[in-house]
Amino acid sequence: MPPPEPFCKLHEHSELGQIMVLLDEGAENGPQIRIHVRSPGFSVCCLDFPYPDSDSGLDEAREAFGAMTEQQMEAVASEMIALMAVDQA
Repeated sequence: MPPPEPFCKLHEHSELGQIMVLLDEGAENGPQIRIHVRSPGFSVCCLDFPYPDSDSGLDEAREAFGAMTEQQMEAVASEMIALMAVDQA
């Protein structure tokens, strides 16, 4: 039997810290892509991107997850950290 498809991606960035992208196919209101980041000085923060609770929504979420690059992960994490810094000010 082949191994299951990956459900998360982890990227280490020298300034942003760890960035994890998680494909949650069984979320309560439909599939989601969740991006987690923990930059120095902050606790773990999460941003959810929900998809429709349907077969096509699941296909969209899987496709977006599979296509996500480290550069895209870094861009989203940078925005998340910038927003957290504004909230802390």
